[in-house]
Amino acid sequence: MAEETTPEAAYEAKLSDESGLNYRLIYFDIRGRAEHTRLAFHLGGLAFDDVRVTREQWNALKPKCPFGQLPILEVNGKILAQSNAILRFVGKKTGLYPTNHFEAACVDEVIDVIEDINWRIIPTIKEKDMEKKMAARRELATKLLPKWLALLDAKFNAGYVLGEKESIADLATFNLIEWLRMGVIDGIPKTIVDKHKNLKALQEKIHKHPKLQAYFEEHYGKDPVLQAKRFASALERLVDSYHQPDGNKKDQSKVSPDTNFSGQTGDDRDPKKPKI
Repeated sequence: MAEETTPEAAYEAKLSDESGLNYRLIYFDIRGRAEHTRLAFHLGGLAFDDVRVTREQWNALKPKCPFGQLPILEVNGKILAQSNAILRFVGKKTGLYPTNHFEAACVDEVIDVIEDINWRIIPTIKEKDMEKKMAARRELATKLLPKWLALLDAKFNAGYVLGEKESIADLATFNLIEWLRMGVIDGIPKTIVDKHKNLKALQEKIHKHPKLQAYFEEHYGKDPVLQAKRFASALERLVDSYHQPDGNKKDQSKVSPDTNFSGQTGDDRDPKKPKI
């Protein structure tokens, strides 16, 4: 007598059959915490729906998210949260996460360093006291970031983290470099990466990757100054929203009436608009 297949077993079987999977990556219309995963999908040639929600859509979606945050990845109706968990999952599906355990640890090591760097910057975005904010940024620009970037740069002596093999660690590092070199973090010069030749070479290599050209042309070919302002504006609201117990109760006086969560605001026309 044949064993009865459980729903869990059927789903696991479907996960092993790529032809039966539908991926929906849901995030805001900024690069942020989902960009390295978007790049992994494109670099790995794995089809997915790139869903970019507005602020209004986010207010409705937030209660359905496992941890009240984006990004989330839907895989045939099941939801996976946490950006790095999503990144590793997609990395495994696209061959951009190693099967060799030591190489996988090397990839994780770099991703964790990038998290360390991100979480040294993020508190300065939340800081509302401008004097304290700029003091923290000066310390970042003169002490902490140069140290961490030099250590990260050393991991790319052979090109990619794994030498000639691409991985999700390279994409996560690229995303960090792009953010730092956009010039949107007031008090941190966009030249801060310039003396780190391996990181600059990595950025250039990924920018020129043939599998990413169509995506870059669609999403990176816009006015860089305008995009930087939108990124800064959206990111600041994003950080604030993560610390609200209910997205619908956020103080709307802080949000421009013509703002959606893509970061497109009337302030984009003002060259004097504050950076984050």
